Amino acid sequence: CQRVLRAASASRTPVDPWVLARVMDAAEGALFEPLREAIERHVVEADPDGRRLVFRHALLREAAYSDLLPGERQQRHRRFAEASESALDEGRIDEEEAMTELAFHWGESGDTRRALIAFLAAAVAATKAQAFDNGLDHYERVLHLWAAVTDPEELTGLDHCGVLSAAARVVHLAGDENRAISLITAALEESDPAADPMPTALLYESLAGFHGSNGESAKALDVFESAMSLSEAEGE
Repeated sequence: CQRVLRAASASRTPVDPWVLARVMDAAEGALFEPLREAIERHVVEADPDGRRLVFRHALLREAAYSDLLPGERQQRHRRFAEASESALDEGRIDEEEAMTELAFHWGESGDTRRALIAFLAAAVAATKAQAFDNGLDHYERVLHLWAAVTDPEELTGLDHCGVLSAAARVVHLAGDENRAISLITAALEESDPAADPMPTALLYESLAGFHGSNGESAKALDVFESAMSLSEAEGE
């Protein structure tokens, strides 16, 4: 029972026994008795849909998690990430939930490359679902992990400027214009209008829109004129 609880404690959300079995490299049926014991001891209970199990109190999960050794924790998170990928492939969890859990577990596993990919995918999925606050959290992790990976551009298909721009759009949709302005300004600082004016013009156009949404019409007009100037230079 304790071994099963320690493994389950690496998940911050309700655990599907199918996923837990793959985390522990065990047959699903072999977990029923220890899980029944955990239920009878009032450590875990079924979630409202009756498909997954959840710790009855956060402190119980924290106590079980504290029993895991540091290396063991990373291993469990890696196994949860791998099991979540399988669950997604088999349609056992929806895409947004899967992307969020994959990002969390790969992040905790210490695998920065997989974590970067997972947090970017989670950011895109959250934005698609209009969960803009979650999307911003994921983009913040992407930006944090960027320097920890040797080839982030090749790995993600984006450059740092593109990530900043995407994060700025999500912040704008979340209604935080000041933060959006800060992020898009950082993207502009990394752009190269001499080499390729049009991407910089589009960044200026976004910045103008953010200033406009922030009630700064004069700044918006000035920035928009900069965008127009670069667009005209591209057309010459």
